[in-house]
Amino acid sequence: MGLYLFPHLNNNQGGFLELNKESILQIFSRNFSFPLVETVIGKAIKMQPIEAFLFSNVTGAGYLDDPCYPFSPKGTTKILREAFQYNFVTGIFDNHNLYYSPSELKNSKSYLFNGDKYILLCECNSEREFRSEIEKIHNILIENKLAPTDFIVFRIEGWKNGNGMECFLEYLACEFFKKRGYIVENQIPLMHTIGTPDFGGYKNFSGNGFHLIELALLKISGNYVITENLNIENIIVGEAKTATTIMASQLEKYLKTGLFCKGYEMHPDKPYPTKNCFGMFNINGNFEIMLKESEQIDKEGEGDLDFQQYINWFNNYLKLYILSNFKNTELANYINKLEPKGKYNQEKIIKVTNNLSIKEIVEAIKECD
Repeated sequence: MGLYLFPHLNNNQGGFLELNKESILQIFSRNFSFPLVETVIGKAIKMQPIEAFLFSNVTGAGYLDDPCYPFSPKGTTKILREAFQYNFVTGIFDNHNLYYSPSELKNSKSYLFNGDKYILLCECNSEREFRSEIEKIHNILIENKLAPTDFIVFRIEGWKNGNGMECFLEYLACEFFKKRGYIVENQIPLMHTIGTPDFGGYKNFSGNGFHLIELALLKISGNYVITENLNIENIIVGEAKTATTIMASQLEKYLKTGLFCKGYEMHPDKPYPTKNCFGMFNINGNFEIMLKESEQIDKEGEGDLDFQQYINWFNNYLKLYILSNFKNTELANYINKLEPKGKYNQEKIIKVTNNLSIKEIVEAIKECD
């Protein structure tokens, strides 16, 4: 089985670090407090349910609820299509109804937030092999009377250059900057003509760092402290690559907007940034996450887009995530109470939200607990 493979570090290119099962386990061991444990399948990374949900949400690792189509929240926890606009994407909302919000998911997939989870690293050389592997894993778990939904499979795509591990770099960046007081998100909405940054970090004046999706987990986690003083000091951006070291032009495009004070090239072991205006996010020979700051810092507001207008939009973006803690009937009642006129729809949700403070929404959520 692929899970029993122990790939090596490829030293053919001057110590090139390949992100594979062996190196990822080392990275977790060096940089995180999650225990590495032995299971009937092999070594796994043990996480509490919310931490596991965040990992799955960024990386696409799948819960083994269905061996044919393991569930991952990745791609389902977005709300707005692009910055400055209020066009909903199907994800947390489907039109004006909450759809893939964590509260709704808790009802339909209760296993997500119950019990410890075990991240299994599955390295395969084809899509077919991966499908075969997860079916074997599922059967072994059933034979050993273990709940497959407590296991999450993170696939390492050996048939691709770089093993398809950009998502893992995004996760590392999110966790790294979360600890440094940033609100973090991967695949952040920006503009179609500019692209979608792999990573965005929003420096929070309060010093509370967290994944943006955690604002939609308030009723599950009880971690309301993260909603205090959500004022943004500055914003950073990152572009992740594993199959190539070429990412400078895209990063320049993001920095040219004037929204970001720093931009980072994110790569397993590229030693130096392409330009001194970039920072470098990488992993050293001891599997430690490293950050080299840029020698030059851009200033927000000195670019093509309006920084303050973006911050106003982002503030409303945060509110929409907090609103998603409601159940559908609760949300409809809340919005209609504040704006009795007109049909209940997306436009009304946005209109009411833009006129509310974060504190008002949080208090309303607490009243429904």
